[in-house]
Amino acid sequence: MARTSSGKLRRSFEIAGAAVVLPLLVVFLSNSLWGYLPLSRNVAKVPYYVHATNAMRDLQVAVLRSALVVQSRLLDAEDGASGVAAANASQLEASFEAVDDSFSVVRRAVDEWPSVRERIYPVYARWLEVRDQARMLVGTRNQRSHPASPVVASGGTGMADRVGLRLSAMDDVTVATGVASQEVEALDTGISVLNARIEDMIATVTDDVNNRLTESRLSSQRIYGLTVAIGLMVIMFIMYVNIRLARYVVDPVNGIVGSITDFRRGDYSARTEVARRDEIGALADAFNDMAANIEQTHAHLSSLTERDPLTGMLNRRGFDPRFERQLQLAENANREMTVIMVDVDHFKKVNDTHGHTVGDEVLVSVADTIRNCLRAGDFSARLGGEEFVVCLPGEGRDTGMTVAERLREAVARIPFVNNEGADFSVTISAGIATYPECGRSRGEILQRSDEALYAAKTGGRNRIQFASANDAWRKAG
Repeated sequence: MARTSSGKLRRSFEIAGAAVVLPLLVVFLSNSLWGYLPLSRNVAKVPYYVHATNAMRDLQVAVLRSALVVQSRLLDAEDGASGVAAANASQLEASFEAVDDSFSVVRRAVDEWPSVRERIYPVYARWLEVRDQARMLVGTRNQRSHPASPVVASGGTGMADRVGLRLSAMDDVTVATGVASQEVEALDTGISVLNARIEDMIATVTDDVNNRLTESRLSSQRIYGLTVAIGLMVIMFIMYVNIRLARYVVDPVNGIVGSITDFRRGDYSARTEVARRDEIGALADAFNDMAANIEQTHAHLSSLTERDPLTGMLNRRGFDPRFERQLQLAENANREMTVIMVDVDHFKKVNDTHGHTVGDEVLVSVADTIRNCLRAGDFSARLGGEEFVVCLPGEGRDTGMTVAERLREAVARIPFVNNEGADFSVTISAGIATYPECGRSRGEILQRSDEALYAAKTGGRNRIQFASANDAWRKAG
């Protein structure tokens, strides 16, 4: 009986599918966690970098503008343009305030870079020194060019007043000895140092962003290599899974299909040798059970159609194909074959005298005797009524004569009892024909053997006659 399916094949496919999908999930997670997230964080720094560098560039511009204002104020003082002193002082303070505001913007813009934020404070302190130098230098030049300037003498609280008050305390000898010129050089140096420090901060931020992006690029390259490697591994694994599935599924299925094909072509003994405990095994067992049942049924039907129901011998339907095959083999092997046609003598009289039941017993006994006198490889058949035929493959007339004589003597010794209890016996006559001497086709050989049988009957019955007219015939002793 077929085994009950346990769903193993389905689980095998599920496991194989999961095994193929899992590496793909690993690749996806690697790309997401190892590549995408760090890259997204580093790319997110770019807007802050742009804002920070712009703010520091604006700070540089503001410092340079204030330096230009200082230079312009010094030139005006040298040229004696006293009418614009107050306006220049206001413009100077505005430039200083712009620098202070730029420092405030920079402090907020570099929050993403703590090391740069810490460096803002010494830079700002440096700026305060430069700013004080600029104020002092501008106030000194104004005092030297315009000693009686109302802006200096006034008691106001503006920038010009503060510068005038500071300059009024300076000694004229110091101015005359060139200290102001040294202060100009110190101011230029301070501006240059200040600009260099701002440039260093810009470079620090730029290097940090570049390093982050470079690291992200290298990480992406590593992930790309990992993806390629895992992809190759997945391809190899899929090939392995396909090979395993081919051996586990396709090959057994092909074996079952081959057995079914052979069965369809008439080989009712075809069976599949698949021994499994899954759906395929259940299918194989079901096919084998079905094939066995069909073979048994076919054998039974063949027995009904190819065998005589009374004697169990082959009938003409079963005898003719076997005779044709043996005839073809004899022709291919260039060997002889002998046919013996047998008929029960006076069988009609037996039926008329003793009844059909006794007649059937005679036929059965004669059939059993014929079978017992044959060798392995020989076969016989009941052609109809009381007529039988025996085929001796590979044998000539001498063997045919010996077998026919044995049959005649054995049948003559069979004791029969009629319905009244009286004993009686029967005899047979036989005609012999051989291949290829008497013919090469089934029809020719059977016809010649039948003619020989007729000659035996007309010659007195209980005889054996060869098909050739020149052959001798033998009469029972």
